[in-house]
Amino acid sequence: MRNFFFIFGLALFFIVGVESVKAIGGSYSNLTLPRIMYQGGNDNPRPEALRSLLAQISRRTSIEVNREPVALKISDPELFRYPFLTMAGDAGFDPFPEKDLKILRNYLSYGGFLFIDDNSARADSAFSASVRKMISALFPQNPLGKISRDHSIFRSFYLLNTVSGRTIVKSYLESA
Repeated sequence: MRNFFFIFGLALFFIVGVESVKAIGGSYSNLTLPRIMYQGGNDNPRPEALRSLLAQISRRTSIEVNREPVALKISDPELFRYPFLTMAGDAGFDPFPEKDLKILRNYLSYGGFLFIDDNSARADSAFSASVRKMISALFPQNPLGKISRDHSIFRSFYLLNTVSGRTIVKSYLESA
């Protein structure tokens, strides 16, 4: 009889537990790529770009994606729910307040990933200058530098021999 109650309790735990997870956030397993909103500049220069990227991820991999755009401010309490953020622009932007820099620094130091895309298609653009100032304020001891060709980013899912994209302004990627 004790085994019956144990098995019944275990089954109930799994049934209620799974249903609770679905009710709380069934889409937590879907990849969502939030874009960072900021002051000044243009934080959404190519409105369909993220949807297109997510469609390609869905088509080429087994990763489930959420194709609905999510836009967040750095100060949004939901920020840490997302392991991957995007930031795009085609013009210079206002410097982030120190409070936001601290939040972003913590996010990145705790393992978050920020993908920054300069949509201006120009070398030394105003967006690039703003990003470089932001990175310098975030991590003054780690300036941006070229990512070497033997870095795992070039062979994590596909073997990449070159940097590619809509337009190629620089033939390398950078990281802090």
